Amino acid sequence: MGAGPVSDHRKSSRYKQQFFRDWSGPGPLFFGVVALILLMIGFYLAFTKSIPFTSNGYEVKATFSNAVNIADKSPVRIAGINVGKVVGKEGSGQNTAVTFTVDDEGQPIHNDAAAQIRPRLFLEGNWFVDLDPGTPESGLLEDGGSIPVSRTSTSVQIGDVLRTLQIPERGNLQKLLIGLGTGFNSEPTAEEDLTFEPSVQGLTGGEALNLAFRNGERAARGTAIVN
Repeated sequence: MGAGPVSDHRKSSRYKQQFFRDWSGPGPLFFGVVALILLMIGFYLAFTKSIPFTSNGYEVKATFSNAVNIADKSPVRIAGINVGKVVGKEGSGQNTAVTFTVDDEGQPIHNDAAAQIRPRLFLEGNWFVDLDPGTPESGLLEDGGSIPVSRTSTSVQIGDVLRTLQIPERGNLQKLLIGLGTGFNSEPTAEEDLTFEPSVQGLTGGEALNLAFRNGERAARGTAIVN
């Protein structure tokens, strides 16, 4: 009676050994190839962050003259509400074509839609696409439609301002302001007064301009009525 379980265990072991000896299915090479394929798929999904053969939904492509600050997955907003994200960008001549999605909550988008790349809040960082969906009278923008560069813009960055106002430009701006100050504050000479109307003779440019504003009130009111 005590040898029964041991005998059954031995029979089970012999059965398993016989099963593996008679196994004619795929060998270790097959399972190694399968594991390698699964590993490659995992790396692909990790780096591309997208699932093949799936659609991003409704997409719009907008062309910007400068879109270097926008990145993939940057939000797309309408009236401050997130309605999509950037899914790609590519060069288009001297411009940049940015492709982004728009959720159902942000649709419909119309043919006269406009877009602007704007900075996010300080604590958010990065940039976002501010989308104006357009007017219904212009018709619907189909999936994959484009917003031309004439209806897009990019916010001016402080770096662009500093690069623009280099030493020569700052010098010219100073000369302009000095010239305006001289023209508004200097008193005319006797010879110059001969060429002026009697009501402004002896007045500086600023004083004469103020007088013109005061006397122009009635003229402006009459002009508005005529218009």
